[in-house]
Amino acid sequence: MIDAMRRAGFDRSLIERELRLAEHHPYLIAARRLQARLDKHRWITSVLGRLEQFGSRTIERRESIDFGTFFEEFYARNRPLILTRAVGSWRAFSAWSLDYIEAAVGPVVVELQAGRGADRLYEQNSAQHKRNVPWQSFLAALRDGKRSNDFYLTANNGAANRDVLAPLWEDFGPIDGILSGHSREQGFLWLGPSGTITPWHHDLTNNLLVQIMGHKRLTLASPAQTPLMRNHYHCYSEFGQDATCRVADDGARPHLLHCDLAPGELIFLPIGWWHHVEALDVSASLTLTNFQGPDDFHKDYATFGEL
Repeated sequence: MIDAMRRAGFDRSLIERELRLAEHHPYLIAARRLQARLDKHRWITSVLGRLEQFGSRTIERRESIDFGTFFEEFYARNRPLILTRAVGSWRAFSAWSLDYIEAAVGPVVVELQAGRGADRLYEQNSAQHKRNVPWQSFLAALRDGKRSNDFYLTANNGAANRDVLAPLWEDFGPIDGILSGHSREQGFLWLGPSGTITPWHHDLTNNLLVQIMGHKRLTLASPAQTPLMRNHYHCYSEFGQDATCRVADDGARPHLLHCDLAPGELIFLPIGWWHHVEALDVSASLTLTNFQGPDDFHKDYATFGEL
């Protein structure tokens, strides 16, 4: 610092005097205290993350679960879970096809995300990718069967599509022991071709992801892996738009969990868990947040900008 200021033309004695005074400046004292607190949090998180390296890389699967067990063992402990037969009675699993959902909804205009392929930050910039298209045109593009991440109907389109896609919600039902009330107001539909990707991010609520049609591949990392997830902005990650594990500066790699989700299966994605989702074929999914337990943790979230 002294050399830089001398090159700028300042006298050395003046520089040294100002630096001595700065040592006791309230701003610097406050910054050091804040840095110490951040270092403490970072140390605790890194310890928990290192301990996870000794654990499994798979996610527990069960056929079904009761509320008490789910809440105590998974919801309250922030642990993911896959359920394979919890929603088998929904009409959507037996009835849904592209032809069926086209006829059920009729000739309407829907909002979707489009032009994603030309934008590396398409998820972060989702508001800029909203497009209105005829429902029939969208489904015709899905019938082509081409692999693409350029267009996708996502949760970001939920508010615009809630009324026009209302007939589809009649094919969903309750999930006893986990959800409360009607899911329509707190649920979001995802529909897109093979190859759609939701890049690495974490949610501000607990979520259930129910697979209706097609298959999805998920990769997860716990909140303890956050120091290795290159969290540069809000809830997004610079980890890339694939599940490749890029090594951190010190050579450390995050502990990742892997799973595939088939129609009729659901996964509980706890709040704060990083996840990357890829559609392996034409896929329809539903995300739900109307849990019986508290899920209002987003209310005091404040770090929406750069980190």
